[in-house]
Amino acid sequence: VYKDLIAARDGSSGADIGPFADASHVPLAQAYLYDEDPENDAEAEKLLVTALGGSMGSTQTELFRDALLELAGLYDRTDRPERAIERYEEFRERYPDDPEAGSVVFKLADAHRRLADIIETSLHEAMPAAEHNRRQGQIVLHRRRAIERFGETIERLGAKRPQMLGLYESIALRNAYFYLGDCAYDLGEFNEAISYYDRARDRYVDNPASLVAMVQIVNAYIATAQYGRARTANERAKRFYAQI
Repeated sequence: VYKDLIAARDGSSGADIGPFADASHVPLAQAYLYDEDPENDAEAEKLLVTALGGSMGSTQTELFRDALLELAGLYDRTDRPERAIERYEEFRERYPDDPEAGSVVFKLADAHRRLADIIETSLHEAMPAAEHNRRQGQIVLHRRRAIERFGETIERLGAKRPQMLGLYESIALRNAYFYLGDCAYDLGEFNEAISYYDRARDRYVDNPASLVAMVQIVNAYIATAQYGRARTANERAKRFYAQI
């Protein structure tokens, strides 16, 4: 039905069908994306790009908003974090008060985190020193951006009452606390990482995910040659593990 509406735009009834043809682009793209057939995902991407092209109304329309969010998610799911970052950032700037803004900021932060990991993996390839240094700089940049956006996620979602958070929002909030520590640890900022992990552990004191934070605290103490504190933290982690 959606395909027919879009095709009918060029027919004799094109003038009347136009608004419905425009409105069909995003739901048709969603149907393609969620039908578990990857063969038509490229067509979904074309539909979403067309919807964002400016010929179907202003950026304040629900059509533009939905297309932008779907396209960002498509880039994210298909391992194109750099493209996803561009679209998530655009959504964040255009719709700061959107009900899904908190979740989008988390996805933006996580895309920065994963892109840094991808670039770091590429450092094993042979390349000129200048390119190696450039990529090192990009790794630092994306991890710092991730820290900023994970912090913003906590501000946005943490301001909501826990019972008002959706399932994804609850997971995003929890992961934001732990990923702050991961990003600082990967940057070699071990004291900051310990602080982030401590905060995550204190907030989710009964959550098994806290064990990861406790182990990373031990590793951070070892990395900074604070062996006494590492032993104490390790014993604390062992006791917590025994309680799970």
